[in-house]
Amino acid sequence: MLEKEPGIRPDGKSLGLPDYLIWLGNQLTATAVGAYATLGVGFLEARILLSLGHNPDLPAASLVEHLGVDRAAVSRALQQLRGAGLIVADDRRRLSLTDQGWDTRAEVVRVFDERLARFTAGVAETELERLLELLQRLHQNVPQLFIFNAELAAGAGRPAARGR
Repeated sequence: MLEKEPGIRPDGKSLGLPDYLIWLGNQLTATAVGAYATLGVGFLEARILLSLGHNPDLPAASLVEHLGVDRAAVSRALQQLRGAGLIVADDRRRLSLTDQGWDTRAEVVRVFDERLARFTAGVAETELERLLELLQRLHQNVPQLFIFNAELAAGAGRPAARGR
């Protein structure tokens, strides 16, 4: 008789590293969506407001790469932000925050900082620095996954899915 698989627990023990990172990312996203909704902005819109505060006059086209999301999602988020009067674009399609955008961004930063403090509570600064170093090393290997996908597709005779 086959034994049932143990239940998947979000403790890192029953999940492999990729699945655990995905689970954690999903939890962070879901809770961020709820937090930013209290400010009247979506998760991606909040990320754009944060980015524009760090990179004033950012070209709209560079947000796709900067945020790691698809063009259509960025386009929809920019329409929402423009419609809410939070951003404007100049004749070169460079984006900037309006006064209301800066005010909303300040609230997003406040929520972001509180979420980060709660998420990292009990973790030493040196541990966080080491974690960031490790994640950055893993990030450097992501292009190899796109190459692997292309190799798989070529071997199977199917076109490869396009990366971002």
